[in-house]
Amino acid sequence: MEQYSLNKITPVFRVASLINVAYYSFAENFSFEGEAHDFWELSYIERGQIVVQQEDKKYLLKSGEMIFCKPNVFHKCWVWQGENASVLTLAFDATGVDMGVFENNIIVLNSEERQCVAGIVREAKNTYKNFYAVPPTYVSMEKVKDSPFGSEQIICNRLEELMIFAFRGDRNILAESRIITAEQQLEGASTVYRIIAYMNEHLNEKITLKALANNNYISVSTLKRIFTQQMGCSVISYLTDLRIEKAKQLIAEQKYTFSVIAEKTGFSSVHYFSSAFKKNTGITPRKYLEQIKHF
Repeated sequence: MEQYSLNKITPVFRVASLINVAYYSFAENFSFEGEAHDFWELSYIERGQIVVQQEDKKYLLKSGEMIFCKPNVFHKCWVWQGENASVLTLAFDATGVDMGVFENNIIVLNSEERQCVAGIVREAKNTYKNFYAVPPTYVSMEKVKDSPFGSEQIICNRLEELMIFAFRGDRNILAESRIITAEQQLEGASTVYRIIAYMNEHLNEKITLKALANNNYISVSTLKRIFTQQMGCSVISYLTDLRIEKAKQLIAEQKYTFSVIAEKTGFSSVHYFSSAFKKNTGITPRKYLEQIKHF
């Protein structure tokens, strides 16, 4: 008879409890005066830009980025340059091999990590009465009647997965690099704002780095440097994300063929669109459509 050995697994990160799970929509004049507490807090910026202050340092965070605040650190936040913003916040107790790795870093999420966030949102909105919150009101963890079986465990599991992927990744921006002068912030942010606005207005067209640079009266090298500093990713990567997000909206409308959607989102062919969509989301456009129909 074969002998089987027990392969004991030691969790590298363990979320012991959830203190707060909430999705905030910040108005253009929102400012939170701040607090300190004895547990970890994670903020993921889904839309817009916010300034996060930890102790005496202020960091500018962009859409698609997250930052951790360790226990007992005073922190506050406000929206950047009068923009609306949407932020997922998780407050939790956790242990791990090295929680300190998350300090002083702004983490740019990849598609795998964004799926973890999507899983958290999906479970939390069906679990907690006040998941969609009006800031700065503290959100009670009151569960809805007949909340899905095991939903809180899934939230913790997704959060643990998110931390594992973030620990593995190399997409961190040293938070110190976002501490820049007010003049630099205004100049860089306003340039990037114009670039993104141009992208959105011409999403169905062929957009080149040269065209973006000429439109802003800067060189291509300056364009790439400013955009990467402000957004934590390349211009092309951000443009692709915009195209894919627009494609998701069009797929959800269920009015267009994939060929038409490819054309409306600036992809040169339906094959290239399908390939880019799968690379960005992990699934094909057809599979995404099936998932939407399922829900």
